Amino acid sequence: MPRTAVCPQVLFLAAAIAAAPMLQGCLVAAAGAGAGAGYELSQERSINDQIKDTAIGAAITASWRQYEPKLAENCSVTVYQGRVLLTGRAPSEQWHDIATKLAWQQKEVKEVYNEIEIGQGDDFAQRTHDAVVSTKLKAALIADGDVRSVNYDATTENSVVYLMGSARSRAELDAVSNHARNIEGVRRVVSFVRIRSGAPQPASSAAAAPPPSAAPEAPPAETPPPPTARQPVQATPLK
Repeated sequence: MPRTAVCPQVLFLAAAIAAAPMLQGCLVAAAGAGAGAGYELSQERSINDQIKDTAIGAAITASWRQYEPKLAENCSVTVYQGRVLLTGRAPSEQWHDIATKLAWQQKEVKEVYNEIEIGQGDDFAQRTHDAVVSTKLKAALIADGDVRSVNYDATTENSVVYLMGSARSRAELDAVSNHARNIEGVRRVVSFVRIRSGAPQPASSAAAAPPPSAAPEAPPAETPPPPTARQPVQATPLK
């Protein structure tokens, strides 16, 4: 049987699909030329950045769990290049504030945005719905050839999608936000994504860009609050 003619192709295709998310930024950057290509390559979120962000998030969650296990159970951390976003639900202002203070204790933290709401934790059905929304959004970003998905993180809490990352342009950020809005069950989208300054505009994108009067509405449904200031942690029991 002609197994040798089939198996290598299948393995090659599987490997290519598995590697696509990591290689997407490098492939597109390599397609450019001159200063534009160098800029793109230098601005992409590197594997080292992702490892650092993962370590920061894990350290914050561990500090929450050590202080009060329920804080880690009901709240989540999203980190992008040292910028920290806190989401979830806390039963009191005290829990809300201590979550921020413990986040600031970790090394490499540059900013902290606390979007934790005051109230009881979500039920299983809501958590399942939120997980499905986040999964659908990540899949949509990977499938969109005009979006550098590696530069975005998304989390969903109580049907609200929170975006973190770095956009190459307003058009790309609009596309990401619209992907989130178009998912069934999403109540609103809050963006903490920053648009890079000084990015060279590809000729093809410039030709296809709409005139300023036809530009889409800004993605955030509301203006994100400024990051919280670093504060000392007081060892007060969360009871």
